[in-house]
Amino acid sequence: MKIIYDKKINAYVIPKSGQESAGKGMELEQFNTLNFKDRVFMDIGACAGLVSKMAIEKGAKEVICLEPFSTNLEVLKLNVPSAIIIPKAVVDTGGPEEIQFYSATSGHLGIGSIIPPKPGKKHLRNEPIMVKTIEFKELLELYRPEVIKMDIEGSEFDIINEPLPDYVQEFHCEFHIFFRDDRILKFWKKFCYEWFPSNEWKVILPPVWPKNDRIIKSFSGMNVTRMAWRRKNK
Repeated sequence: MKIIYDKKINAYVIPKSGQESAGKGMELEQFNTLNFKDRVFMDIGACAGLVSKMAIEKGAKEVICLEPFSTNLEVLKLNVPSAIIIPKAVVDTGGPEEIQFYSATSGHLGIGSIIPPKPGKKHLRNEPIMVKTIEFKELLELYRPEVIKMDIEGSEFDIINEPLPDYVQEFHCEFHIFFRDDRILKFWKKFCYEWFPSNEWKVILPPVWPKNDRIIKSFSGMNVTRMAWRRKNK
């Protein structure tokens, strides 16, 4: 695939791959809520590194990028050459050392996932490749990030199973709920009330629903949303 420099977003991308989406419009503006200045920033699911590039430009002390897909890694290294780049997928404690990774047959490089395709949906995914992994807790202990952005296409529900360590001051995540009752309950009961309680955390990005997504009329109507929090005591 050909890599070009896109002057509109001031970054390297593979044309028509979806990599440029984080550099345009509302999606980029969402990350302006984060305070990167003099902080360690961890980008889990970095794709082409456009959010990490923003963090560096806004004065991040250190940037760590997690991205398992080799096609994205080529572009990521061009956009954030000063970052620590870890070519691995994040898994829960006790997860396998290698795991299958599924890219999209559409050519969109921002929606690859370690979650297998649903029955009847295999035509949407290419044949899997094997990628190396790192445990979420190990990753946090190694780098002690103060700001985290997570976009890992549904795996967030598998790897976050307790409150974040005290040194994490801001957390931005895209939640892939996909009408699943187990994820709906975990989102509301765990993330919104137990792990990010209002007496400890301030919501700095209320739920943002993608354009044309279903209007929320009941819990079963939730699909994908983004949300961000900041600790109140800092």
